[in-house]
Amino acid sequence: MNNGKQEAQIFSSKVDDHFYWKGIHKPLYHQIREHGKGAAAKQVAAEMEIVDKRKMSYGPPIIINKEYTNYIRRFCAAYHRLIEEVMKNYVRNEDIQKILTIPKELKRFSLQNIGDIDYKITYCRPDLLPVDGGHFYVLETNADCPGGPMAAGIHNRLWRKVLSEVSLPTPMPLEEPTWFADWMIKLRREWSDEEFETFALFSTDYRYELDEMRNSLERRGINVIEIDPRKLETDSDQNVLADGKRVDFGYQKFDIPDCCQMYQDLTVFFDAISNKKMFVQNGMLAKLVGDNKLCLAVLTDSRFSHLFDKDDLELVEPHLIWTRNISLCDQKTINEILGEKDRYVLKKPIEAQGKGVIIGKDIKKNEEWSNLVSSATDMGWLVTEYREPASIHHQFDTDSVCYHDLCTFLIDGQLVGADARSSPNRRMNVALGGSIHAAFFEDETA
Repeated sequence: MNNGKQEAQIFSSKVDDHFYWKGIHKPLYHQIREHGKGAAAKQVAAEMEIVDKRKMSYGPPIIINKEYTNYIRRFCAAYHRLIEEVMKNYVRNEDIQKILTIPKELKRFSLQNIGDIDYKITYCRPDLLPVDGGHFYVLETNADCPGGPMAAGIHNRLWRKVLSEVSLPTPMPLEEPTWFADWMIKLRREWSDEEFETFALFSTDYRYELDEMRNSLERRGINVIEIDPRKLETDSDQNVLADGKRVDFGYQKFDIPDCCQMYQDLTVFFDAISNKKMFVQNGMLAKLVGDNKLCLAVLTDSRFSHLFDKDDLELVEPHLIWTRNISLCDQKTINEILGEKDRYVLKKPIEAQGKGVIIGKDIKKNEEWSNLVSSATDMGWLVTEYREPASIHHQFDTDSVCYHDLCTFLIDGQLVGADARSSPNRRMNVALGGSIHAAFFEDETA
């Protein structure tokens, strides 16, 4: 297949033998449901609760078949390049700046002291929406500090231990216990020639995955400290100090919505990143622009098509849903949105854990929808078209099915792992009661 439009056709046929998304390896999935139920599923859930510190629901693992594995790898790499191009063009294109709504507390950092390193997204989690017929769409990018990669690797390793009778595919990079440390060491070498003595885990009240990050780093002999970023100080040369010790490298484990609430207490942290006195996994441009859901409004607007690589856009475009900043829509479009609420979704451009998402199908009264559209317009939210997700078994011990997505983990644009979430709620977020499914990718040569 020579181009994206042709390749996208492999996802266009109807699934006539079952409701499963066409990308799932059905024979292996049935084996997993059979061998993983009962004691095996309980063992995995119990061990994950110890690691994850959260009481979660864990559904049957899925395996992406080799046809889709190959395609998703190339899709993710192309999508990653396009998002980085949006970031570059944001800096120099005022029309794109008008489209992307950025929290006023942090907006200055989106254009301040921008250098080559700021145009990189070192880690992101594009969330994909499988739909009936085998196709999928992009929901959002998650280029701030998305959760899940540490837990996903552990989750996969646990399933390998209890599913000895199932031939699971070759492990993905996230299953290696030291992948996080190895990635951080690589990043440090790209950023600076100086050796670093201490690695900082920056967090406030949310400690999800921090222990596993520490374990990975300490296996490589790296000294780790956990720091509340609100307590940082600087010396006379503007170097960052934590308890009197210089810190210039770490991982940020709190997101932009939290930052807006604590902004006054985080000026040292943000100034240090902006002024290149400290480095974390993604810079301010990635956090405010790359993570911004309104990037999809840029990518689906033909006015900007010439700014992007033709081959990348041709591959990715069939998987993009029409998206706009609703505050920039003309009255005709607003009237269509008001009159056909079941077709549309409203989203806050930068938000996490399923918050700030309003699905028209879930709103019963037209008057309420009208008020929500008005508020979204005032705040510069995005409006996008609704797509009905594909379904999967929510648990081992039931025949009932729920909506599901596929969360892909990318390091420097390369697919390193994934998991899936299922829920009876159209907002498939584990913070809203969904289940997590381990995801494996069938070997492309199988």
